[in-house]
Amino acid sequence: MRKILTILSLAATLLAGAASAQTAPRTPFGVTLSADGSIARTAVAAEADRRFTALDTNRDGTVTPDEMRAARERMRGAPRPDGAPPRANASARPDRPPLTAQGFRDRMLQRFDRADANHDGRLDATELQAMRDHRRDHRRGGPEGGPAGGPPAHED
Repeated sequence: MRKILTILSLAATLLAGAASAQTAPRTPFGVTLSADGSIARTAVAAEADRRFTALDTNRDGTVTPDEMRAARERMRGAPRPDGAPPRANASARPDRPPLTAQGFRDRMLQRFDRADANHDGRLDATELQAMRDHRRDHRRGGPEGGPAGGPPAHED
């Protein structure tokens, strides 16, 4: 009996640990969903400030193209194993002026505002799904999944 109780206690401890290790799903803005499954505009603004602080490695109040490139490289991990140069979209754009904290926050809030169809300051599940669909379609080149203005990429 003692052995069974010990095994059950150990199993309960392991299950509790696994459950606590799980986190809420992240959203396109990097914030977790609230209890009602929505995202508040204020949470997006706070996340923008947190991200800007992480990007501004020299703490001068701006994010330069070089700081942005370095952040992209950090996100991608170690250098490419084949020794190839960085991908074209990972290069810095020296023609862009440095980005300020307010400019960075404004860009994220503009994305939020475009997704907030009913303009209530919150993104609900329907608005989040519409945003995901829009992003997916944009990556594929158009709403039909093919090149923008062209036929779908896969025809059966």
